[in-house]
Amino acid sequence: MNTETHNRKIFLKADELHRMGHALLVDEVLDARYGVSYRSLSLRQHIAFDLRTDCAQLNNAIKQIIENTQTERKTQLAYIQSLIKNLLSYCRGLEYDKAPDIDYVRLVKRETLLFRRMYRQWVRQLTQ
Repeated sequence: MNTETHNRKIFLKADELHRMGHALLVDEVLDARYGVSYRSLSLRQHIAFDLRTDCAQLNNAIKQIIENTQTERKTQLAYIQSLIKNLLSYCRGLEYDKAPDIDYVRLVKRETLLFRRMYRQWVRQLTQ
């Protein structure tokens, strides 16, 4: 595949993860937060918020890699690796916390693993 096709596929997958992270945040945090007049956020809600934030950062980092030069890409590639690792850790944390929508958490985890596989292929193609 050519570079444009890889770029488009990886960006679409990052965008999909961003939307899934946002949906998980809405499910976990907003329903609980606005259903009660005042309540502090639970660990599960903090994890969901961090997961959504990292998904958004992942999306922005992919955009920057596509636009940056070769020398600036190296730090961005390492940053994306750490974001992917964080996303998997957040999913694992939500699984252990017995989130009520565990199927959706597992879906996000599976999509993150698929994204990691696509990302590795994309990086190999970029560095050639």
